[in-house]
This record gives sequence, C-alpha cells and structure tokens, in this order.
Amino acid sequence: ITLMHRQSPQAFDRSHAMLSHLVERHPRLAAPRAWLGKWHVLRVAQGWSVDATREAQQAHAVVARALEAEPEHPLALAVDGLVCAYVQKDLKAAGERYGQALEASPSETLAWLFKSALHAYQGEGAQAGQAADRALSLSPLDPMRYYYLTFAATAQLAAGDYARALTLAQQS
Repeated sequence: ITLMHRQSPQAFDRSHAMLSHLVERHPRLAAPRAWLGKWHVLRVAQGWSVDATREAQQAHAVVARALEAEPEHPLALAVDGLVCAYVQKDLKAAGERYGQALEASPSETLAWLFKSALHAYQGEGAQAGQAADRALSLSPLDPMRYYYLTFAATAQLAAGDYARALTLAQQS
C-alpha cells in the first residue's frame, strides 16, 4: 500500500505486482482486490494510464469481484464509491457506497475521506470539512497522512476556510 502512494512509477508498478500476487494467493478476500481497484484509480489520477477508460473498467471490475467475495466489506465499498465518483462521475452512486461503507464500519477512514471529496464536489463545504476532520481523527498516524491532508485541504477550500486549506496543503 505504501508503494502505491510513492511518487515513483517503479514503486507504483511494484505495488501492482504485489497486489496481484495477493489476489492470486487469496482469491476470496476482498481487501487485496479493493486496494487493486484503488491502484487503477490512482493510475488514472497520476496520469500514468495510457487508456483511462480501460483503466476505469478494470477498477470497476476488480472492485465488483471484491464485493462479490465480501458484499459488506467497508474498504471495498469505499473504493467502489471512489470509482463511481472519480472515474465514472456518478456522485449519487458514490454517496450510496460511502454510506454503505460507513454503515458496515463507522471507522472506515477512507470512506470518510472520499466522502469529504464528494461533499466538496457538491459544494457542501461544511459537510466536506467535517468528513475530512473525521478521517484525520480516525487515522492520526497513517503512513499516507499526506493523502488525508490533501483531501482535507480540498474540503476546507469548499468550506471557504482558505487559511486552514493552505495550512493543510502545506502540511501535505
């Protein structure tokens, strides 16, 4: 997971190989497939995909398989929401998935984090800030802290708190 979030194409590709290996070794577990789905979304976001449409289809397919294995897996639901929002631009479906993820596990930090972006996209700044703050509070020592801080900065922009948005962006 850490390799996936490094700013190196080599580390990113290595994370794909490792996640693919985990999927092969543990085909009934949702978590490795959920992380692999997030990998595909990040590949599009980083601009490293040569075919964003195909990448989106792969992200959706791998997360669908995760949810077939474990229909109420909170991480898989959160990543499915990310696929819906970021790749498919279906904000309604994304909101439903984040809600399902948080119903399954109220402490699923990525569901809170992605939900903050959804609120920001919809111009709901106060809710975006609250969701981002919740994600940060649930995962204060996360190795991906910069990722959380980036989302939190976006949420604060939507909330109109430009000073805090700047502080969070600089911290990220």
